[in-house]
Amino acid sequence: MDSVAAKSAVLLLLAATCLAQTNRTADYSAIRREDLEDEMTVSFLRSIHATNMHDACKDALGTGIEISTKAYGDLDGDGREEAAVTAFSCQAGNGGPDLIAVFTLSPNGKVRELPIATRKWNEPFKGRDPSFGLRGQRTVAIENNRLIEKFPIFKDTDPGCCASAGIREFIYRWKVDRLVLDDIIDLATPPAEHPPGPSRDIRAVNVKKLLESNAFGLLPASEMEELKEECADNGRELIEVDNLDYADLDGDGREEAVYAGFTCMSGSGGMDFFGVVKLRDGKLVDMPIAPHEDTFKGHYLYDGLRGHMGLVVQNGKLVETYPVYANEKECEACSTGGQRQFIFRWDGNRFVLENVTDVPAPSAK
Repeated sequence: MDSVAAKSAVLLLLAATCLAQTNRTADYSAIRREDLEDEMTVSFLRSIHATNMHDACKDALGTGIEISTKAYGDLDGDGREEAAVTAFSCQAGNGGPDLIAVFTLSPNGKVRELPIATRKWNEPFKGRDPSFGLRGQRTVAIENNRLIEKFPIFKDTDPGCCASAGIREFIYRWKVDRLVLDDIIDLATPPAEHPPGPSRDIRAVNVKKLLESNAFGLLPASEMEELKEECADNGRELIEVDNLDYADLDGDGREEAVYAGFTCMSGSGGMDFFGVVKLRDGKLVDMPIAPHEDTFKGHYLYDGLRGHMGLVVQNGKLVETYPVYANEKECEACSTGGQRQFIFRWDGNRFVLENVTDVPAPSAK
C-alpha cells in the first residue's frame, strides 16, 4: 500500500471512530432532550388509580403537572443516562414536590418509567422512623450510579422556610429490575455564609406555587368558587403569577416578595392580581396596600391611564407603573405619553401612597 492510500485509510478509520463516539455520546444522553411532562402525568395518574386529569384534579385548585427538578445519570448500568424527575401535581400542598419518577429511553426511542420499590413514608428503616423531622421539600440527584432523594431536616422550632438540622439522603440502588432503598444518611449543614444585605429566606419558598394555589387565602373562598364557576370553560388558570420580585420594603432586614399576575377573569386592562407578602414564623402573610383617592396634591391621578398596571421595586420602593396615553386614539400597545409611577412607603402597618411622578417617554431616534 502506498503512502497516500495508507494516509487515506488512517483518516477513514479516525472518522469512523469519531462518528461512533459521537453516536454513543448522543445515545448516552438522549433522555435529556425529552420534555417528560406527559410521562410524569401518566405516572401520577397511575399512582392514584385515575384515568384522566379531570377526575384526578376535580377537587383541587391546580389542573396539571409542573416539573420541579431533573437529574441525569446511568442508574441501571446499561450505558445510557436515566432522568430522575420531581414535580408538583394538582394535589400538591405547600411542602414541595409530591411526585418523583425515573425515566429511561430505550434504543428504539421509547420512554419508559423505571420502577422504584414502594415504601410507606414512615416505614422503619434500620430501627428508626426515616420521616422524623421532614416536611417534604424534596430534591433529587444522581451520584455514582445511585438515586438520591434529599430532604431538609427541621427542628421543632424551625419555621417552614428554614430547616437547620441538616439534610437527609435516601439512597437507592438498582437491584435486578427496580430501584431499592439501600441506605439513609443524615448530613450536617455547613455553617451558612450570609451574603451582605437583607435575608433572602423567602426565596427558599415556592411563592409562585403558593400564590397560584391560593394556599394562604389571599382570595376569599367565595371568590375562588366564583372563579371556578365563571372560568370553567375558558381554559385559563384560575390564578397565574406573571411577575415576581424581592426586596426589603419595610426595613426589617428581610426580603419580601412582590407579585403581579392575572386571574382567569382578567380582561384587556392587564394584571388584576397583585400585592406583597412576607415570611413570618414560617408562613406567608399579606402586606396590605392602602387604597388612595383619585387626586394627589391637587392632580387627578388617572388622566391618560387605561389600566395595564405593573407592580415593581425601584430604588428600594414599591412602585405601581402605568403607561400614559396621549389621546384616546392610541392603541393599547402604542402609548406615547411615558409612564406614571405611584410610589409607596411602608408606614408600619401598610403601604401608603408617598408620591406620583410622570416619566417622559424616551425621545425617538
